[in-house]
Amino acid sequence: MKGLNILDAFTPGVPLGVRTLRKRLPAKHSAIMAAIYIEIEAGRLRRVNPEEVGSNKFHAVMPSTWDMQKLRGSSKMRNFQRQQANIFALV
Repeated sequence: MKGLNILDAFTPGVPLGVRTLRKRLPAKHSAIMAAIYIEIEAGRLRRVNPEEVGSNKFHAVMPSTWDMQKLRGSSKMRNFQRQQANIFALV
């Protein structure tokens, strides 16, 4: 992206989220995401796995088969899905 050097906001070994990058850089969310994807394709940034950072409190263990039958149709099973985190780090 012209005028947006996103790599200056990163420190080696420290993953940053998009929200933090929005606070540090004077750009919109879409412009930051576009710059991130350009750097990922160039091999200078990578997406961090959620297991590498945080407490993993949102990644519950899948229920057993019996519990799945019991929970069929409930909101707990409909809402169980792994989400992709918008956290990135230098390669």
